[in-house]
Amino acid sequence: MRSVAYMFVKNGKFYPFDNLGDNFAEIGSSPSDGFDVDTLLAYPVSVLNNKGYKTLQCCEGHPLNNVYYERADDFKEKSKEDLSDIDRIVEFRRNSDGINYVCFEGYPNTGAFVIFDEQIKLPLIPEGWGYRNDNSVRWDCESYTNPTDYYKKLIQAIEALTIWAESI
Repeated sequence: MRSVAYMFVKNGKFYPFDNLGDNFAEIGSSPSDGFDVDTLLAYPVSVLNNKGYKTLQCCEGHPLNNVYYERADDFKEKSKEDLSDIDRIVEFRRNSDGINYVCFEGYPNTGAFVIFDEQIKLPLIPEGWGYRNDNSVRWDCESYTNPTDYYKKLIQAIEALTIWAESI
């Protein structure tokens, strides 16, 4: 279900799009005037940015394990802390370019977050969300039976985030 939208920024205003489409040039700018954003968070993140709460990053989580490919030389340089998110190494292979790659599976991320540009302390935060590191709000899914169950709970959490963002 996880998909990516695009946040277009023009004259200091943030506009979320599902996709840029073929007529993007009609808007009068280029794709470099924005950034990718998880689709379910696109609207509340645009509201926060338009109200002056600048965001740096957000994620709606991913209840399934992730699979990553990385150059073996880069993988070898990872610290023990960096390796803590790795569930298992799936494959080690040499690509046609002669470079060795490691394919590994990462643990699922069962929470959503929005990281702000600077430390914030707001009088209220969305129901079910909490502060983390003084510059982000985070929702953690305590338990779910399958990815569909996770997304049902996530949508409720993002609804609370949206109502909060619109009210501050």
